[in-house]
Amino acid sequence: MQEVIRQHGNLLADSGSLHDFRVALRRLRSWLRAYRPWLRDTVRGRFYRGLSSLADATNRGREIEVALEWLEAQETLPEDARALRDRLAGKWQRERRAATRQFDRRLASKFIALTARLRKRLGFYQVPAQSDAAAEHPQARGVVADTIRAQAEALGVALPEVHSASDKVAAHRARIAGKRLRYLLEPLSRNRGVAKLIDRLSELQDLLGDFHDAHQLSERLARARPAGETAEVPGLAELERRAQERARDCFERLERDWRGEGLASLIADVGAAADHVTGAVAAARRRREKPRNLRRA
Repeated sequence: MQEVIRQHGNLLADSGSLHDFRVALRRLRSWLRAYRPWLRDTVRGRFYRGLSSLADATNRGREIEVALEWLEAQETLPEDARALRDRLAGKWQRERRAATRQFDRRLASKFIALTARLRKRLGFYQVPAQSDAAAEHPQARGVVADTIRAQAEALGVALPEVHSASDKVAAHRARIAGKRLRYLLEPLSRNRGVAKLIDRLSELQDLLGDFHDAHQLSERLARARPAGETAEVPGLAELERRAQERARDCFERLERDWRGEGLASLIADVGAAADHVTGAVAAARRRREKPRNLRRA
């Protein structure tokens, strides 16, 4: 929560980026979503809807920002493609300014009130003093571990559904599942092996992010062709080819590094990290060592 507020302050001071604000907002939404059953009495549906609305308001600006960065990186283009690149850059920059103004209005009208109420809600947690309270409110470590395992299972189901370079919907689902798993693991980064797990998930997220951006680019470039016109726009085919090549490259890397053993190893390691949270690893070690200690006695 504090990180979202801090990044909002950076945006207002022009010392931060939209990307950093989006990441902080995604983390908060992922945590609230993951632990929603345990926050039911604290965080109501309107808070989820409000945060979702804020996140949606950032999407268009970030998409244009990524597209502009890609355009600027395109070098050694044919003359017609270079001219189109420059025209598109000017057009998309105007779109970004409009998207920024729209987002600023949404932010100003909703953010401060929403976060103030949410911070107050998250400032306490009530548990009724009843004899069965322990059964209704299990230990936090068990909740955390089970939530991590469930999210790892979601990633294990989603990622194999990406069968080709055109499977943008399946890839997006896998990307979201991977992000949510990483955000759940981040507070445990000091636990044994978790920092490396987070790094591996970051690599997967970057790859799936590039895949997503390539498809967004292809769709945006397709809109550069005037509606109803069949004549080829000079230079457009080259830019479209490069965007499609980027998607194919991402899929090939996904196939090479994250199919079969790569994914199975990741899920197994996440399961081991979840066991460590509950103390299952330490308990197993004590059981193995007990006979040895008895023999010494």
